[in-house]
Amino acid sequence: MTKLLVFLAIVCTLLAILHSVIRISNTIEFQNNCSGYLSRVANANTIEMAAAELKKAIDYAEKNNLTSGIVSIFFKNPKNDIGFCYNNMVSAYNELLSVDENAT
Repeated sequence: MTKLLVFLAIVCTLLAILHSVIRISNTIEFQNNCSGYLSRVANANTIEMAAAELKKAIDYAEKNNLTSGIVSIFFKNPKNDIGFCYNNMVSAYNELLSVDENAT
C-alpha cells in the first residue's frame, strides 16, 4: 500500500511539473507572438508601423484560434472574453488602414 501511494505521489508530481512547463511555454509563446506586438503597436510612431505590428498579432490570434470564447475556467468575466479582444484588434487594424496617409 505504501509503495502505491509513493508511486501515485510521484506520478501526480510529474504531471503537475509537466502542466507547469506547458503553461509557461504557452505564456512565453503568446508574449513573443501576440502581446509583444501589441506593445509595439502602442509605441509605434507611424500608422504604417502600427498597422504592420497589429497585423502580426491578428495573424497569430487567427492561426491559434484565439478569435472567440472565454479564457477562464471558473469565472466568466467580460475581461476574459477573447472574442472582444480579437474584434477590437481587427477594428483597430481596419481603422489604421482607413487613415489618410497625409493625416498628421
